Amino acid sequence: QQDETSTGQIVALLFDQLLNGGGDSAIRKLDRVSIVGAEIVFEDKQHKLLLRSPNADIALYRDAEGVLGEAALELDVGSQRTSLNVRALYTRNRDRMAVAINFDALRPAMFAAFDPRLQRLVDLDLPFSGTVDAVLSGQGDLRSVTVNVTGGAGTINMPDLLGSVQQVQGLALRGDLNLATQTITLDQAQADLGVTKVGVTGMGTLTPPKSPQ
Repeated sequence: QQDETSTGQIVALLFDQLLNGGGDSAIRKLDRVSIVGAEIVFEDKQHKLLLRSPNADIALYRDAEGVLGEAALELDVGSQRTSLNVRALYTRNRDRMAVAINFDALRPAMFAAFDPRLQRLVDLDLPFSGTVDAVLSGQGDLRSVTVNVTGGAGTINMPDLLGSVQQVQGLALRGDLNLATQTITLDQAQADLGVTKVGVTGMGTLTPPKSPQ
């Protein structure tokens, strides 16, 4: 049995071989590789993040655009665990990755540490279900995010919008974040506060994170 680090290295090797194709390597001649019940560690050294998946089923396919990956996995982020279905395409010229994530009862605050511009996800303390589509550079830098989710009962801490911490019965959110233009678009953002409903739509500009003193 391989340990988590070894499994992650094997997945990375298989991915690279499928992406390159050709040559005398037996792996490079394959069009699909499947891994079942793996333990995987995802390490982002740039952002000092370490994610663990104790149980993952992964399939990697080679196609004309690059390598397509599909995964059903349990993901540990900090002290929390969630289940995700992920579909990702990494282009053959290594300049772009498109990722689609489907989830149920996920808490957004788990991912606030991914990027300083996502820090306000900690203000949403409630479970979400839905989809998130992201585009990243070939080096893993986030370029854009599209969100279409609904939320269950919990709290929202957005004093600039709601004045104080609010108990909510449910929430619907649909919009996108474009880091190239530093804009956020809300097609729908509605919270059910029980006695009333609050909604907002529109477009805004992101405030760059402050540099450490």
